[in-house]
Amino acid sequence: MLKKKRKADEVVDVKRILKVIVGLLKDRVSASDKPVSKKRHVEEKIKIKIQK
Repeated sequence: MLKKKRKADEVVDVKRILKVIVGLLKDRVSASDKPVSKKRHVEEKIKIKIQK
């Protein structure tokens, strides 16, 4: 019985780890759409404010 419980705990742990990894990969993919550098990001924000 202890082996089943331990295995169930391991399955839960692996699922949790995979969720974290998938979340990090999703963040990385969405970050690729953002400006490469902070300076460029700031310049884009300034352009947007000037256009308004």
